[in-house]
Amino acid sequence: MTESGHSSAARADEYSALAEQEQNQILQMQQAILESVARGDDHRDVINRICHVAEQLLPNSLCSVMLLDARRTALNVFAAPSIPKEGQARLNGLEPGPGAGSCGNAVYQHAPQYVSNTFTDPRWKDLRQLAFDFNLAACWSVPILSAAGEVIGTFALSSFEHRSPSDFHRKLLDIGSSMISIVLERAKAQEQRRLFQKVLDGSEEGFAVTDAMGRILLVNRAFTKVFGYTQEELVGNNPRMLSSGRHDPAFYKAMWSSIRNFGHWHGEIWNRRKNGEVFPEWLSISAVNDETGRTTHFVSLFSDISDKKNAEATIQYLSSHDALTGLPNRLLLKDRLESAQAYAGRDRTKVALLAVNLDNFKLLNDSLGHEAGDELLRVMAQRLQGCLAEGDAVSRLGGDEFLVVITGIKDVEAITSRVLGLLDQVAEPVQLHERALTLSSSIGVAVFPDDGQGLDRLQLCAEKAMRKAKDSGRNTYRYFTEELD
Repeated sequence: MTESGHSSAARADEYSALAEQEQNQILQMQQAILESVARGDDHRDVINRICHVAEQLLPNSLCSVMLLDARRTALNVFAAPSIPKEGQARLNGLEPGPGAGSCGNAVYQHAPQYVSNTFTDPRWKDLRQLAFDFNLAACWSVPILSAAGEVIGTFALSSFEHRSPSDFHRKLLDIGSSMISIVLERAKAQEQRRLFQKVLDGSEEGFAVTDAMGRILLVNRAFTKVFGYTQEELVGNNPRMLSSGRHDPAFYKAMWSSIRNFGHWHGEIWNRRKNGEVFPEWLSISAVNDETGRTTHFVSLFSDISDKKNAEATIQYLSSHDALTGLPNRLLLKDRLESAQAYAGRDRTKVALLAVNLDNFKLLNDSLGHEAGDELLRVMAQRLQGCLAEGDAVSRLGGDEFLVVITGIKDVEAITSRVLGLLDQVAEPVQLHERALTLSSSIGVAVFPDDGQGLDRLQLCAEKAMRKAKDSGRNTYRYFTEELD
């Protein structure tokens, strides 16, 4: 038989040796305390109740529970409902040792200590005066063990008369210390859960725990806030309810393959809020295994990266577009012109680059104010965009200068027709702050491949032609010619 088997058998023999009345008293105490634990009573109240029951079962006695401090060097009173405050104060800070009384020795020797005469027993030599002052004639103390088997404190009965414990009293102390251990471990677990939940609820990142089947067991406040569901709506359901539908089966297959093989996965994923909105998140999933290696739970941690993605998109947009009008900037226009030239080379068509400059815009801007001037520029940008065909492009260089790419042109007559349309659109009256304003524009035209290729060359040619149009009286256009070079 194993040591634990011997111990269990010995306890059974001790219990059977008790009188029927004593057995019933032990059972009643256990039942009362377990009912308190099941109700969720405060652990201090439960331990005080254990002390009161023990005192009732040993008349003319005092009961105490002492626990080691965080450094495990001294005992302090945790519960002693019948011991005066003065006595508790003198017991606090008791360092375990051979002369430190029944409780100090129970910790020092890791074994029960039954002292029938505290006035003469050497184990009480350091606490002799305390025994005299409070008439503690006898004291029996047993260690309280943690779930890991470490001594964490003592459970003791002190009597006002010299006596030794009966089998019943030994059993009472043994069972009492075990129940106190259970209550303390439960309180410790509850406190850890409370702190854990506090940390989770204070986190800005979403957190969830599922079982091995994928059913949601726990979510924090950030999780419910991001998705818009309540805890009641989420717990018991599968995270598939949050799927956006954007990812194919291969995506999830790779995800779970990583979790099975490496125990974790992290990456960007799109999910769906309760209101139907799809959003991106950075998700981390880890498997939780038991001591046999079997997966029991999955822990997920995520952060909503919508703002980050939006900021990246804004930065990307502003790097290639004009902030005032939203038109492509010169860099993006260059890419589109190069693509248009490549198509034109294959299709044997022409590409025209137009330099468009608003006439007398500076005068209007100075007289009406910059806010009105900006509004005029936005209107003109919209009008120029409205004249574009598929494959065309328009860009604002700055101020009142625009570049327009016209593609798929067979001959110069077709270019001229498009240019005249632009002049007419710009000349349409603009209603601005209850005033009708009329603008005109000067347009210079350069043609690929006739005048060269590439944005730098064609822009230079178009701007020379545009200045020629201004010199010719404005509200007109000119083609680039070799004489302008």
